[in-house]
Amino acid sequence: MSYIIWCAYICLLLIFPMLSLMVKAWNWNWQLAFTPLAMSSYVVTLKLASIATAMNLCLGTSIAWALARYEFPTKKWIQIVIDIPMVLPTSVIGLILADLYGTQGWVGRYLTLSYGTAGMCLAMMVVSLPLVVRTMQPIITELEKEMEEAAWCLGASPFQTFTRALWPIFTPVIASVAGLTWARCIGEFGAIMMISSNLPYKDLATSVLIASLIEQDDEASATWIALTMMVFCIVVFAIIEFKWRKL
Repeated sequence: MSYIIWCAYICLLLIFPMLSLMVKAWNWNWQLAFTPLAMSSYVVTLKLASIATAMNLCLGTSIAWALARYEFPTKKWIQIVIDIPMVLPTSVIGLILADLYGTQGWVGRYLTLSYGTAGMCLAMMVVSLPLVVRTMQPIITELEKEMEEAAWCLGASPFQTFTRALWPIFTPVIASVAGLTWARCIGEFGAIMMISSNLPYKDLATSVLIASLIEQDDEASATWIALTMMVFCIVVFAIIEFKWRKL
């Protein structure tokens, strides 16, 4: 009985909406997903999402390691701050970043990041950082320190310890976290809309383009672009699930 319930739950929330999008797109020309404007938005979104994911994997894992392994006075406050992007509306995050890094902001007076691809990448990093830290932190906490100590006793350097002893353990987790973070960056809308100039062929993200097409009553293009991104993400997660998690 429980199996039927959770299958119905998954179908209702996930599978049926995706199938509905596929059926709906079938009524229109698939070439709408590959117009110059759509292709430009794909490139901008995927490139910035990849950069933000790579940076957050490095910085987020370092933060997670510090929070899991060390005790310091501001530890609890740092954990609270890290969780804030998970609960704030992303439009609020975008507004804060646009004010701070705009031409009149405290930081923007000297380093303007708003209304361009740099600001978009920053917004993606902010909204996805908690995902990296909160996923990696319990893994690092459960990792036995004896493994590292044994490697050190055998003469391994910290770098060798990480690459030969810890990396094989982290590989499936990092692959999963990278996929989730990357998908979170791709799907971001509110923060990107607020901090980007949203100019076509410059810094127009796919999520913003879809919303713009809906406002213009171009449901056909919006549907095909949404379906293209959905299929692309499914393929990426399938690769992670069937290949990397077996390592």
